[in-house]
Amino acid sequence: MQVFRSFFKVLRKYIGEMIMYVGILCGVMIVFINLGNKDPQNYYKDKTIKYAVSDEDGSEMSRKLVAYLNDTQQLVDGVDIDKRGIQDALYNRTVACVIRIPDGFGDAWANDAADGLLEITTIPGSQASMLFETRLDSYMNMVSLYKKAGDDVNDADKRAREALEQKAEVDMADGKTSGHSMLYNFYNYLGWVMICIMIVGIAPVLQVYNRKKLRARIECSSYRFFRLNRELVLGMMSTGCALCVIFIVLSKILIKYEVLSARGGMFILNMLVYACVALSLAFLVSKLTQSEQILSMCANVISLGMAFLCGIFVPREFLSDTVMAIAHLLPAYWYANATDAIDNFASGSSVSGIFVSMGVQMLFAVLFILVGVIVDRYKTAGRAMA
Repeated sequence: MQVFRSFFKVLRKYIGEMIMYVGILCGVMIVFINLGNKDPQNYYKDKTIKYAVSDEDGSEMSRKLVAYLNDTQQLVDGVDIDKRGIQDALYNRTVACVIRIPDGFGDAWANDAADGLLEITTIPGSQASMLFETRLDSYMNMVSLYKKAGDDVNDADKRAREALEQKAEVDMADGKTSGHSMLYNFYNYLGWVMICIMIVGIAPVLQVYNRKKLRARIECSSYRFFRLNRELVLGMMSTGCALCVIFIVLSKILIKYEVLSARGGMFILNMLVYACVALSLAFLVSKLTQSEQILSMCANVISLGMAFLCGIFVPREFLSDTVMAIAHLLPAYWYANATDAIDNFASGSSVSGIFVSMGVQMLFAVLFILVGVIVDRYKTAGRAMA
């Protein structure tokens, strides 16, 4: 088992790059989990705005207005209502709005001539200031409406408050807010990460055993190529299985639920099948080039290309028919197809369709191996003739 042991010695050199992609997957999932943990019922909460007010009128209407703002917003005392004081308060975000009620406001309101009299200074373009002005306008419009209906100031204020305090009860619909489960998100993005890890980790190790001098030394030794290839395959499969175990453990740590359920088992089975595809693709790429720089480029181009074309990064409903036709020729499409079907299994996805997608993935794995063997024999024959 000399080659088997040396396989992992060479692999150590590339562990850092493999860990990097695992870290990227963890980072993506942490973002999804933080978004998913937010209570949908708390997405929209009422917010009070910090403001300062100067009532220079002192009329009954101005007092009602100040009382309404005090009850519904957050009054900040100690703000100097002069040009410099207002600028400082707004710049330091002590308040979001400063309102000045000028003398004569009450009389003007009684005569329906109060529009534009309130002097409001806000932080330009801020959401808080727009929200404050909207609420202020709503109250003033409502009070004016009831005054025109014949109410006095007290009754108009009371009825306006009652109208503005009315709230509609809204319940969020049960189910997955994003359309997919958290487990789906994990295994979906794994379709991109798996290809990257296998190419940047496994393919360079195989390149070492493809070097001309090393192969010549092996040919001169008693080590048979059948034994060499058997131990290389064993090393690849061991690495692939170890990575799959790591991904299962990560999914259990990050998601905590459904991982060991029947649906979780289907996700794991699909991952194992796709790991075979990724390993065979790494084998093929290692036969096509001996350059580590080209290998790194291939890892990014192949993984990102399939991720964008096959529905891993971009939902398939947003892709054109032409792109989807091309995607059918790539293994990542069938992985994503199986992942989507597993996630929607309760909605009527057929088990046969899932296994068909897995079967197509295995065909791709066999194809990559056969092409890799053909390329290897062609290169070997060329070296022999040389």
